[in-house]
Amino acid sequence: MSQIRICSFAIGIAFGLACAMTRTTWADEILLPSSQVQSQKPSTIQIDLTNLESAREAAQEIDAADPGSVHPELILASAYMQRGNVRQARALMESLAIKEPDRIDLRMSFCMLAMKEGRWFDAWVHGTAARDAKFPEKWDEDRQAKAKQQVELLLANCCEGRGDWTQALEIYETLHAELDQKEQSDLTARVLQGLGRVQFHLGELEKSVERFSQFAVLVDIVEPAELTVAKLFESQQKVKEAEEWYQRSMDSAPADTQIHFARWLIWSNQGERAQETLEKDLSALRTAPLPKTEIPYLRALADRMQGNYGQAAKSLSKLHREDPASYSVGNQLALTLIELEEESDRARALQIAESNVRNRQDDLEARATLGWVQYRLGDLQQAQAHLSIVAQGGNISRDTAFYMAELHSKLGNAQKANELYAAAQQAKGPFFYAIKMQDR
Repeated sequence: MSQIRICSFAIGIAFGLACAMTRTTWADEILLPSSQVQSQKPSTIQIDLTNLESAREAAQEIDAADPGSVHPELILASAYMQRGNVRQARALMESLAIKEPDRIDLRMSFCMLAMKEGRWFDAWVHGTAARDAKFPEKWDEDRQAKAKQQVELLLANCCEGRGDWTQALEIYETLHAELDQKEQSDLTARVLQGLGRVQFHLGELEKSVERFSQFAVLVDIVEPAELTVAKLFESQQKVKEAEEWYQRSMDSAPADTQIHFARWLIWSNQGERAQETLEKDLSALRTAPLPKTEIPYLRALADRMQGNYGQAAKSLSKLHREDPASYSVGNQLALTLIELEEESDRARALQIAESNVRNRQDDLEARATLGWVQYRLGDLQQAQAHLSIVAQGGNISRDTAFYMAELHSKLGNAQKANELYAAAQQAKGPFFYAIKMQDR
């Protein structure tokens, strides 16, 4: 376990906001036929991939019907990529590269794939090569111009991935100057978002707010720009700055930010304040309707964080009955029930945890929960087996570090237990067992 690193990760629907304004790329759109690229809604290429040759014929039909489409092999590669088969997508792209290595759509595809995999330098190399690559003969001038803009957007995203904020700003500003700011295009929206992110990272916060405000007007959303900045500070785990900007966002649009603020308070281990926030009248929310489960789910998390396990179990049980397939609700319910005294509740915790692992065998969070439940039931052998698998994954949450510390303490390995207790205590992010650490 010497390679374990503590990380703060999302817990169900409660902490998705940290990723809400991360880098946006053309990753899932750049390979689509041009008629589908225009839409801001997610598109999926409808090709039956059961038989490769039949799938290839379908891609060729799409290509023939669209004068602005990419090469049929790239349409097919995108279909495979959208279904998670990156290996087959890469093989198709490599095969095309042998025959036509200088196509702009191919270079853009390789750039996109490298970005998906976090290979930012490789992405930059392919993106730069795309600047001078050849257009498909059937593309008209408008399609060529759009492709050039897409290349620049990809390169700006590459710069963000590499942390080269100055060059990213230069590319975004050049694109911004070329675009019609009154046109409600996806490209214009992405450029404004990119400018907002980059100027945030350069410390130009007021300019960042201005760009995010322009983006909000363009796409007709009501999330205040100050809230977006708060989320970005949160993603950097800068607690003081995040709270300052959450407060500023509530000054400008209080009804829109209460839920986000409550999520952040839970993330920063302020369960009591989160509960107070969630008890306010939230009926005036002006943003898109929230899932009906979100507020009671957040209230349950706040209760669990404060050690109010009975109330948390009551809330989560109701949510679980309404949506038994929800992993996040089930996971939280298992972790809550195991803290109760009734044997029936504890048995149910084990049942839910085992079901989650069967359904999500590669999910380390689910396996960590099962290990903890087994530990609390006294099955140290099974607990150790599952938590050992989690430890091999490298990054763990603060709660998982606590599970492992408790296990090592029970097994008599005091030194390792103390190391893990210290790691859980010192790391950032949500820590639902801080209340138990007071007794350690």
